[in-house]
Amino acid sequence: VNSTLWQNYGTPNMAGQLRMTWNSSLIKSERVNVELWGYREVSRSPAGSSSLQAEISYLYSLGRNISNTGDFSFIPQPRERFSTWELGNIRITASPKSEGERNVQSLWSGGHVLAWHLEQSFRDDSSAWAQRKCLQWDDLERKLPDFLDELIDCPCSLAQARADTGRFHVSPHTTMYGRGCIRKLFLLRILSKISEISPPRNSYFVLGVFVFVPSPQNVTVIFSSGAAVELRLYDATMTATVLLLVEFSNLTLGLLGRMNSDPSDDLMTRSGEVISSNATLEEIFTFGAEWNISNMSSLFTYDSHYLLDSYFFPLSHDPAFVPAFSLPLKPDDPLAADMLSMCLGEGAQFCIHDTLISRSLAVGNATLRAHQHHQALMEALKPVVSCGWLPAPRNGKKNGTHYLQGKTLGFTCNEGYILYRSTERTCLKEGTWTGEQPYCITAYLFYVFLSLL
Repeated sequence: VNSTLWQNYGTPNMAGQLRMTWNSSLIKSERVNVELWGYREVSRSPAGSSSLQAEISYLYSLGRNISNTGDFSFIPQPRERFSTWELGNIRITASPKSEGERNVQSLWSGGHVLAWHLEQSFRDDSSAWAQRKCLQWDDLERKLPDFLDELIDCPCSLAQARADTGRFHVSPHTTMYGRGCIRKLFLLRILSKISEISPPRNSYFVLGVFVFVPSPQNVTVIFSSGAAVELRLYDATMTATVLLLVEFSNLTLGLLGRMNSDPSDDLMTRSGEVISSNATLEEIFTFGAEWNISNMSSLFTYDSHYLLDSYFFPLSHDPAFVPAFSLPLKPDDPLAADMLSMCLGEGAQFCIHDTLISRSLAVGNATLRAHQHHQALMEALKPVVSCGWLPAPRNGKKNGTHYLQGKTLGFTCNEGYILYRSTERTCLKEGTWTGEQPYCITAYLFYVFLSLL
């Protein structure tokens, strides 16, 4: 309960009782124990820098032999002895079990930062504590083997990262304790060549492992192949967006089309015949119906009589069904006025069609919002030009943190130093910077240099 308090406990204005709840029926005991377990990754090799292994250990009990009501609160106390354990889980077991006993029926919380049990120095000055930890982490990172070449490139912009939900999502704890880690992380990850990014441009709007749920109305499922499906709920309407990596190029068919940035061959039948991209709605419908899958090849699981009777045994596509390809708007239609004032801008034709076919303004509005989201997604995933990171000159400052086409960085020197070379550099469409790398030198060296010239 109140995850913000759990994650930020001990920082300014974050104190008091922590409360947790659970489904009491899942532990078959009238009384339970509440324990804290720590998680970390440790090196088992003599050198101390390779072969990291996960370790999860019992730390201490938060409550023993308490009533299994499904609700427990406590006031955390600093634990100097266990302050090196910064990540962990809470475990609930039946009361007769021994402290830290393994391989017993239990309930586990999700892994989280144990801010609430860290030493007193954390509570006295959480920012200074975070800065020290970040510097220690920075020192350790520099001693580890380089792993950047093994990772996919970072997105060039926040819009790209938020749109590419198959590979990236927003961390809810990015600025939890201090800003030091953000700066250091940026410096260490900066070497990734974002200018080489090829975002998955081919995302397809169709009707319709790792699961990411940023909100109850938005679920992203990521498969081991790298393919991802994002499901969004607009009122009572669900939409699905398929996100594919560049490795899927020329491997897709059917309703996804052929992923090759050429829309002219998207409508390819099972026999290999390509239907014109200017085909009529009737021809497109026939094309889609041909790609109907069999029950045996379905990826869904039918594990109940209801699912079998409702979806497995009946035909998945009624061959006699013919959709309404056109719906003439009647002037006396009671929905006309509200519909025409709602269905505006790009995607209006889809909004009008679904409003008339469903006789619901809510459905039409959901269609319009879904289409607009899809268009914004496609715009965000367009490739961008990056000129790469530029450092600030020693004994100087860099004004600006954007390295994309059209952006300009300014450079200044600290007091007592004179800027030599470019004061500004602009990112060009070719992916290169104007000007030259600036330097900050003392006035004496500057005049000596001029005299030599």
